[in-house]
Amino acid sequence: MHRNTTEDEVSFFCFKDITPGTTLDITDSGYVSRTQGFGAIPKAPRAVRTGPTIPAGQAITFGFLSNGTHSSVSPDGLWTFSSLNGFPVWNLNAGGSDLLHAGRHLERIPVSRTTRPIRVEILFGFSTNGQWLPLMTSTSHSGLPLQMECAAWPPRVPRTMPDWLLAPIMPFTTNIFTPGLWTGAKGTDWFDCRNWDDARVPIASTDVEINQTRLNQCFVDGGGTAVCNDLLVSTNSVNTDLFVTNGSTLNCSGDATVQRTAGFGTMGIHVVNGSTFTANNLTLIGPSPITPEGIFQNTEPANTCILSGDLTIQTGGFLDLTMAPAARCSSRGIGTIWPAI
Repeated sequence: MHRNTTEDEVSFFCFKDITPGTTLDITDSGYVSRTQGFGAIPKAPRAVRTGPTIPAGQAITFGFLSNGTHSSVSPDGLWTFSSLNGFPVWNLNAGGSDLLHAGRHLERIPVSRTTRPIRVEILFGFSTNGQWLPLMTSTSHSGLPLQMECAAWPPRVPRTMPDWLLAPIMPFTTNIFTPGLWTGAKGTDWFDCRNWDDARVPIASTDVEINQTRLNQCFVDGGGTAVCNDLLVSTNSVNTDLFVTNGSTLNCSGDATVQRTAGFGTMGIHVVNGSTFTANNLTLIGPSPITPEGIFQNTEPANTCILSGDLTIQTGGFLDLTMAPAARCSSRGIGTIWPAI
């Protein structure tokens, strides 16, 4: 919180133990406040834990002086503070401010007044302004960094708070979240972290599963490029579908599988409206030898579908190219079961 013109105190807690040697980088410099990225000289104090382990959930309070002298207020003073980039002065605004907390440091670039000196993995952020506002040319505002929707403190809401200086331990229940499991809890957007069980949009190494537990179907839309490793679209009941649409791209570095194990009705992957799908191997499976129900649909000439491995159509699987004669799906696999087209 902003205490006065020379001192700020910031309290926070972590969902993991803070072990000796843990490093935290903090900045109040706005993201996309004037231009893309951070400002030319982000103010970035670095805190390194020198004391014993702080348990997950225990409140930690840092004190920041406007002259660049920083300290730990509670639960103890066993941290060392330095500057990540030579600019330790750090000061929240009385009229509102945004704060970003970073963990694993990815890259340090020699600082000058014409370069952006840091790249970090941002852990979370909070705003006291009521909303995240980019390009406001103000030290009181910041845009929300990419994919931070699920790791940003919401705008302030009046509530009763504990005395953080007493370093209370906040109770929380640890749940096991599945990386790459689509829930569709918020909507249909692949790129919205709130639609994934672990609140993270998949990266190239993430195995993705979209199954009958979803609340909404999944769409890769808006012309964006989605990535994953293996992809499984499956169901044992309700139809489950993945749409790559409106000039968008889904690149699977691993294998893709469409599988209905029970129930009735076609389901699977649909590439539409000038979009692109790539994968290694693609396998299509359904429960019935009579009715094809596990499908891959690529029905427009403007689409692109490329497999670097094999296309395997098993019982109940179906490759749909019928709606547009010029639509194609090319496969480079030596053992391709469905011939390359």
